[in-house]
Amino acid sequence: MNIDELVADIRGMEGCSLVPPAGQPSLSSELVLSSDLTRFYELCGGASLFANRPNTGPIRILGPNEIDRIDNMILGEMFATGPFSQWFALIDDQDGNYLGIDLGKSHNGKCYDFFHETFAMPGYVAVIANSFSHLVRQLLDHDEDSSFWLQDDFTAFGEAFALYGYESIEPK
Repeated sequence: MNIDELVADIRGMEGCSLVPPAGQPSLSSELVLSSDLTRFYELCGGASLFANRPNTGPIRILGPNEIDRIDNMILGEMFATGPFSQWFALIDDQDGNYLGIDLGKSHNGKCYDFFHETFAMPGYVAVIANSFSHLVRQLLDHDEDSSFWLQDDFTAFGEAFALYGYESIEPK
């Protein structure tokens, strides 16, 4: 999936708009922007998707100066332990929840569903796309409801905490 084509698709879709480029996010040296996310921010400074969908829109791809650690975005504080230093909010779905991206080297580019009540609980953070491009493509292709990862027929690509060796606290 070519990010240039996805940006062109966003530009041409009713209810979607792009923000002018505003540079790249400022990150610490141990974090890595995936090549597709780097290219996205070269082309634009964020996007609004599905403003014409009253039940599910709009959702917003955050600008480069807005992305932040998921724990800080949801709770306003940064946890000292866990994988949170590598997990960043990337898409605001306007209800206190975020879709995010892993900027760590070992799982770089994987995208997660961060529900505000369970984002810090092993077993509750689904891997919903293997790259930023994959995530955007799925969002754009899902005709009726942009929250494709919540549909009955969606199969997650794993669980984010499990990638870091944490056992699920979800009841069996």
